Amino acid sequence: MTQLSTTAFDFKKSYTPSALVQPAIPKENLEFDLLDGYASYNWELFFHLPLEVASKLSADQQFEAARRWFHYIFNPEGHDTPAASGGPAVPETQQKYWQTKPFFQRTVADYTTQLIDNLMYAVASDPNGTNLKDWITLSLSQWRSNPYSPYAIARARPVAFQVAVVVRYIKNLIDWGDSLFRQLTRETITQATQLYMVADRLLGRKPQVVPPAVQRPIRSYNELELEIDLFGNTLIDLENLVPDLGSLPHGGAELPPDLHLLYFGIPQNDNMLQYWDLVADRLNKIRHSQDIDGNPVSLALTAPPIDPGALVRAVASGASTGSLAGELSAPLPLYRFWYMTERATEVTMQLINLGQSLLSYMSRRDDEGLARLRAGLDVGLLQAVRAVKVAAVAEADLAIDSIAKSRDVIATRQAYYQSKELMNGWEKASVDLAIASGAVEIGVLLANVFAGGTQMLPNVTAGASGFGGSPTLTVTIGGGSIGSGLSTLADALATGARILDKASAITAAQGAYQQRLDDWKFQGDLATGELAQLDAEAKVAAKRKELAAADLAAHDVNIAAAGQVQTYMIAKYTNQELYDWCVGQVSAAYFTAYKLAYNMARQAERCLTYELALNDFSAPPFIASGYWNSLKSGLLAGEQLLTDIKRMEAAYLAKNVREYELTKNISLDQIDPLALVTLRATGKCTFSVPEAVFDMDTPGHYLRRIRSLAVSIPCVVGPLVSVSAKLTLVSHRYRVRPTLAQSGTDLYAENPPGGDPRFVYNAGATTHTIVTSTGVADPGVFAPSGAAGGGAVGRDSSSDRYRPFESAGAVGTYTLELPTEMRQFDYFTISDVVLHLAYTAREGGSSLRDKVEQGQLARLNALRSNMFANGLWAAHSMRRDWPGQWWQLIQQRSGGGAVELTIKGNNLPYFATAAGIGATIAGLAFIGRTKTDGSPTNMGRALVLNVTTGMGTPAATTVTVTLHAVDTLAGMFLGGPADSDDPAAGTTLGQGFMLAVSDLSDVKTSELV
Repeated sequence: MTQLSTTAFDFKKSYTPSALVQPAIPKENLEFDLLDGYASYNWELFFHLPLEVASKLSADQQFEAARRWFHYIFNPEGHDTPAASGGPAVPETQQKYWQTKPFFQRTVADYTTQLIDNLMYAVASDPNGTNLKDWITLSLSQWRSNPYSPYAIARARPVAFQVAVVVRYIKNLIDWGDSLFRQLTRETITQATQLYMVADRLLGRKPQVVPPAVQRPIRSYNELELEIDLFGNTLIDLENLVPDLGSLPHGGAELPPDLHLLYFGIPQNDNMLQYWDLVADRLNKIRHSQDIDGNPVSLALTAPPIDPGALVRAVASGASTGSLAGELSAPLPLYRFWYMTERATEVTMQLINLGQSLLSYMSRRDDEGLARLRAGLDVGLLQAVRAVKVAAVAEADLAIDSIAKSRDVIATRQAYYQSKELMNGWEKASVDLAIASGAVEIGVLLANVFAGGTQMLPNVTAGASGFGGSPTLTVTIGGGSIGSGLSTLADALATGARILDKASAITAAQGAYQQRLDDWKFQGDLATGELAQLDAEAKVAAKRKELAAADLAAHDVNIAAAGQVQTYMIAKYTNQELYDWCVGQVSAAYFTAYKLAYNMARQAERCLTYELALNDFSAPPFIASGYWNSLKSGLLAGEQLLTDIKRMEAAYLAKNVREYELTKNISLDQIDPLALVTLRATGKCTFSVPEAVFDMDTPGHYLRRIRSLAVSIPCVVGPLVSVSAKLTLVSHRYRVRPTLAQSGTDLYAENPPGGDPRFVYNAGATTHTIVTSTGVADPGVFAPSGAAGGGAVGRDSSSDRYRPFESAGAVGTYTLELPTEMRQFDYFTISDVVLHLAYTAREGGSSLRDKVEQGQLARLNALRSNMFANGLWAAHSMRRDWPGQWWQLIQQRSGGGAVELTIKGNNLPYFATAAGIGATIAGLAFIGRTKTDGSPTNMGRALVLNVTTGMGTPAATTVTVTLHAVDTLAGMFLGGPADSDDPAAGTTLGQGFMLAVSDLSDVKTSELV
């Protein structure tokens, strides 16, 4: 019991909760008390879930799986379970059968307390409910709040859950047994019997209806109003209702001190009571060899063979072998193949429509899910875009600030460039210095020019010669002077060049200054233009910010709209949840429709197999088991199933060949005279129609199946008197293969009886029954619309249902019943019972015909008979065939006279005396009726005297018997009890006749009551 176990699990060690966690650590044990927070979950997990699964499996015919799930709650097989570690001590009985914890721990006192009568008495004893227990008060509150919710009421009284589980368990056993019972094989009926016995043991003895010892007084509502309790009931005092306490053995002292009775009784549970009757009915039918509908049946020795290939295919497709076996032994549908295929096609078309609807709902659900996802993603995307747009607004602000700062920079640059002159002071000083330097250079130039010019002048030396000498003037003109002068001139030229260079540099500098000034002016002008541009850009940035803000506002509107769309997508009626619900509902209906269509298709296939006698296991079935693919929700299962249904229709058209259509009138007087006598005497008889009867007409035919059957009962009835006879085909068979046995003395005969693979036994419906009304070629069914009369032999082609006996084997055993207690006419006037049999057959070939004719006489002699010996019997009526001798006996009954009857070959059927047959009269049976007195209304008893003659040669075709008229029937012939040879046992039975036969070899008597 895992619900009671306590393991070594430690919450603190496993989860190490911090100090913020409350110290009330979750408990490991499972609680089911209504006040416990997890009780509802535990009830669902350990009770409601397995109970619901078991109920669903039982409804789906998966009885064994359902029983396994029931055993998770209740297991009547029991098991010995020790007390759980740390659990309370519980009674052994509850441990043995109940698995759910509250049921497992329930004591006998708890069961007694929760009995409905004790509960009602407790409530009635306290009408105001002041002293009631809490669970009773809660139960009453739930009952008043939810009167139509049994689960809500039962939560406070869990014993009701236990009763419901046991009842459902018993129902599962009964349904399981019914499923096996309907298969009508010895093995399945044995299994069904065991299941019924288990259900019977669980039910116990049926509750008895005990009449009340004292009648309740009749009171009005006004009289009871003040005493009515919370349950709407009241107690009445029985003490005043007992007539005389002194009449009791102890003067009333044996009565309880408070003798009360509920005014309103507790209603009985009819749903539970029906199970006792149902189990008793099923067991009674099994014990009396009846089917589930109450018809007598004769079961075959073995069940029909199962195709191993079908088992393999079933397992491969996911089906169970048990379900396949159930389908193979399932009863034949009531309607013919074409009607069943039409209905199967209609249901399959509905299945296809449901599949399309399911796919459509799935698509819509996915579309809704996609739309909801898209709406959610749109909201998320719009939120993300909003962040971008907010950033764009911020960017616009930054752009404006950037433009303002750029304008300041450009304005500064503009002011800078516009404030610049051609030259600054230093540059002016540099120019001035350069000019001054040029001026100096010019001076140097002039000096050099003058110096050079002077150097080119002749040297004049003025002086005096000697001390005090006389002045001298010396003029020297030469190369040195000229060269020096030219050098000086060259320097002057160089200086001039330098002056020109300086002038050029000064000019270039002035040009550069001018160019720079122009550039500064240009830059100033550009800055002015840029300022104008920035002013324009500032306006644009401001407008852009305005637009970004407007875009953000519009985007916020879109976000709000997208949020509304998302909210609408979630809250609208046709939302994803609705389509999800539709998918769930349509899926359930789709699977149910699939099972219905599949079952109807399988039924149509059974009709096909039955009508065309297709018993060849080598061919695969038309209706497979793998249409439903759970991974794909079963989609396209209907289309595949419809294809196989149409394929089955095509196979029916191809294989429905024309067969021989024959009519056979079978006389009960000819095939089983004693059965006819039994019918006259008791109103009931059982007889068999052997295959040899048909082989005499058409040797070599096989697959003889009934098309229709009618009954004629020639008899003497009064006007407006019905001949109500019930004819039941108890068992039947037909030869399905035109082959011979591999071994044996007779290769054609059925061997072994009831288990020959060349025969099909009890195909289709096991029993067929009709009740006649007229007794004149009465088929037991109404004639087709527009047809005159009701006695014509033939098939009611206007009906879609199978007619009685249709396609059943022509060889079979019948039971004929007439009313026994109230006879509306004299059954001894029944001269015969004739079966008008319309049947079909196929040609088996010349080899089969030859083999049939070779051993036909031996098979006729080996026919089982209700008489005292097997073989063929011929019946004669002395009143009809020997009227003269009959009249003589009537006249001589008191005188003891005798007459002789000669039975010759011409008294036998022609085939028995035809050339080459050599039939002999092997025995005689004298059948009469005694009367205990002379009154014509006393029919007495039917007596049979069987005589086996010693004439077994072919020449013994004539037998002479002597009948003696006597007053009493006594002695060795008719006096003893059944099968008695003791002459001393004879008693006087009444007036009748004595039969004397020469060469007696055996004499036995038999009495039919």
